[in-house]
Amino acid sequence: MAASSSGAVGGLVLFLLLVHGARCQEAGIDSRAALPPVLASRFHVLASRFHMNFQEYTHGLKPWGPGVINNGSFHYDFREDGNHNCLWSHGKGQSDNWCQCADFGVGEQCDILSLAETKTTVAMFKTLQPPRCCTIGDWAHGFGPLRPDWLVNTNATLVGVKQIGDRTCYEWASPHPGDWFTIVSDNWSLDAKGLPCTYEDRFNGVFKALGLAHKIIFDEKSYDTSPEDLFKVPGDLDCSEPCANKKGWCQASKIPTSTLAAGRASTERNIFLI
Repeated sequence: MAASSSGAVGGLVLFLLLVHGARCQEAGIDSRAALPPVLASRFHVLASRFHMNFQEYTHGLKPWGPGVINNGSFHYDFREDGNHNCLWSHGKGQSDNWCQCADFGVGEQCDILSLAETKTTVAMFKTLQPPRCCTIGDWAHGFGPLRPDWLVNTNATLVGVKQIGDRTCYEWASPHPGDWFTIVSDNWSLDAKGLPCTYEDRFNGVFKALGLAHKIIFDEKSYDTSPEDLFKVPGDLDCSEPCANKKGWCQASKIPTSTLAAGRASTERNIFLI
């Protein structure tokens, strides 16, 4: 559940066991001086527009049994003109925590769309019959897209190097997670070309022992910066109703913005969410 900085746009969410097929070996690294040149100069700033496929691993609040693995894709377009859009598409079989805010059942494909036009973030279940949609929250409450510099603005630190398949990836940890009660940091890694490798929620000792885990591994070969026409709600979907938001991590949508501004989830350090 990623914390992101936000000015006019609001902020952003949201991994620990290794994903299927990935093996990570971490080695300490002390400073940006040890980074490849492309990362030493820009380190953890995202490209303003790209999309990538990913594989997602989620393990619920239980210390036994297997986790859930599903495919998905991330679509990002953060323009300088203020037209900021973001789409996390969690494929069939998903157990994503933000999709759970909708309370439409478990496992169906779920698209979490942060839309500049309405400055809201919605959960779309387009494969249900009939299709369903609801609004998780608005950008004023922190439910918005990641900023390209979200790790910079949350004072992320370089924690190590890991191998993801044949990729050498450099991992950064943001110490300001959206869900500060269960998570120690939001960790993002990228390779020497600046392409995302992984995103992981690092849970604290208690919740880690209870089984919580969430990690995404991005597919390097799918990286593309061409424009997309995905940032809109289909005409047959009505997203005007608020989501049930029964889970604790969904409750920020019900907190007055004046309270948020005075607390951890302020409009300068928002809470949304992968």
